Amino acid sequence: MADEPRTDELRERLLAAARRVFARKGFEGTRIGDIVRESELSTGAVYGRFESKHELLRSAVVERAAADVVVPPGKRVADLLRAGARWNDCDLSTDEAIRLEAYVVARREPQIADALHDANDQWQQSLAPMLERARADGSLSPDVTDDAALLLIRTIVLGLTLQRGAGIKPPDPAAWDALMTRVVASLSDSTPPAPTGADEHQPEEHA
Repeated sequence: MADEPRTDELRERLLAAARRVFARKGFEGTRIGDIVRESELSTGAVYGRFESKHELLRSAVVERAAADVVVPPGKRVADLLRAGARWNDCDLSTDEAIRLEAYVVARREPQIADALHDANDQWQQSLAPMLERARADGSLSPDVTDDAALLLIRTIVLGLTLQRGAGIKPPDPAAWDALMTRVVASLSDSTPPAPTGADEHQPEEHA
């Protein structure tokens, strides 16, 4: 009928609701009924589009990653690493909370592990041109592979997200920034000067 929402709109509404509930209650604590109430739709709307709670989480991880693969012009590997290594005291965002849930669930659920693999592949493919530019300008050494550079970034981001979520006390900001400056410098062909401007803390994070 003319006034009936299109199927893709209902699917996006369900995914948005699922992301919010997973972030609040965790994967194990979430029931399909919670997502139904959050979305203000019906159980039939859920099962008409997703076979299970696992498929909802998988779709939330992969499709959110696909939406985040656009890299702003001028973004450098060093910017990405510094942004990912920046400690902040904010509560975890919905996307950060879901990412942690997905990694926990992936230990037991191959379907979710596959979703993380797909999401990481999409992210790596989107960053390939940036890595190529970094090698051309000397900010990334030719002997540092794409896999190694991106694993380092992802490990730092996930590690800090995990500790923020657990309420771990942050390190001294100046000491942490100095350490990350040394880590970033170690990836290049030659050691660049230490950052001196406040802008070093401004690049956008990968979501």
